[in-house]
Amino acid sequence: MKNFYEVQAKCGHVGRGRFFRGTFYVRAYTGSEAAAIVRQMPRVKHDHKDAILSVRQIDKEEYDAGRIERRQNMYYSCVNIQQQRECLDQIEEYIEDEIRPEKNRGEMDKKRQARIRLNNIKNKLLQKYAAAEMAFAG
Repeated sequence: MKNFYEVQAKCGHVGRGRFFRGTFYVRAYTGSEAAAIVRQMPRVKHDHKDAILSVRQIDKEEYDAGRIERRQNMYYSCVNIQQQRECLDQIEEYIEDEIRPEKNRGEMDKKRQARIRLNNIKNKLLQKYAAAEMAFAG
């Protein structure tokens, strides 16, 4: 028997480095199945590993009330940016800044150094191979 779930996910189209905290109400057998369903829905940030913020099992009354509330939220019914700008004051409270972890500069340098070393080794092998071919041909 399928259960009812409330899934919060990061949704896009609200500006660079920002996301809309969208709430979706779905029926699924497990929480992970509910998260997978929501991850494929339109407007959800598909390319983000952390797109699913939370999954919570709910009862039928919460599910029905949530679906009605979602239909009333203008963000989900906008079909273009102009409509979305018109209702920005209604959805502003759900928009958050994306917090990305800072890249460790030392890690990037180590990877780059390893790549340079591998390229140097490859070039030396190619030079030896070319020299051996010339000696064999000549």
